[in-house]
Amino acid sequence: MIWECTWPAPRLIEASLFYNPESQEEETDEPVEIVNLRLAGSLSTMLKRDLGSRVTEQGPVEQCPAPVALQICQQSRMHTLSQYRLMTSLAGHFYYHPQRDVIWFSVDVADDYPIHMPILERYHKTELDTFETVLVLSSEWPESPMEKRSEPRGMDYKMDYISHLGGLKTIQILENPEFSSGESTELNNEGEEEGPQAFADRLRSNFPAIIKGEKCTAKMIEVIDSNGNIY
Repeated sequence: MIWECTWPAPRLIEASLFYNPESQEEETDEPVEIVNLRLAGSLSTMLKRDLGSRVTEQGPVEQCPAPVALQICQQSRMHTLSQYRLMTSLAGHFYYHPQRDVIWFSVDVADDYPIHMPILERYHKTELDTFETVLVLSSEWPESPMEKRSEPRGMDYKMDYISHLGGLKTIQILENPEFSSGESTELNNEGEEEGPQAFADRLRSNFPAIIKGEKCTAKMIEVIDSNGNIY
């Protein structure tokens, strides 16, 4: 319990674009940009950012040092390594906790998943199957099966990258900042205003129908606001 108290708060691990050094080799078809995973910052910090317009090429929002318990003594290190895993990335080596840390796919990566996902799996297939929580912007998630069917490109471009998370248990929908103050800013199907709890309940009631026929292992859907409140 003492060692666990020193572990960092949940961090956001983002799928981001990186320059591909192999693209400069002669007679290669490697793309100039490839996607890898990296620590973007603490979840509490990232929730307050406009993730929908985030330019991932600018780098992480804040530095996330490795758990200090890895360096205290052999006992603390062994216990920490029983929960944290080492990830090798173009961003460097870092430790992550599959149950505490949250994965997020930047808009650029999610929109062009047919190009990026095979490369991401080449580097991080094992790690992708360990994450239990994924963060999704509310603008990218349908509120009902009817909205899912009305998407111009169908639901594939939104659900496909989620289907590659073999251990996924929870989908967290990041709502707009107005929910942080408890204001009723969303309209339900009847055009009536509803608060964040009612919005979350509606998403949960529609969740089984939305993921029907999709390769999604998640059993729970939550709404999270910029202050980290979960509904």
